[in-house]
Amino acid sequence: MPASDLKVETRIGVKRKPRRILSIVSNTAQLKGFAVGFFGEEMTRAFLMFTEAGHRVDLASPEG
Repeated sequence: MPASDLKVETRIGVKRKPRRILSIVSNTAQLKGFAVGFFGEEMTRAFLMFTEAGHRVDLASPEG
């Protein structure tokens, strides 16, 4: 489902200024013998919803 299809309820008449959001994404392949990391949709869904709402999103990872 595209992020644009999701409904987000807001208070009518309340103006809020855009926020800056920092999203940190793991890029470690294994941790204590178990595979870790992230699925692309876990990051992109939130990224799209935040940017469509007018927020600025910065992405970072431990190894750059």
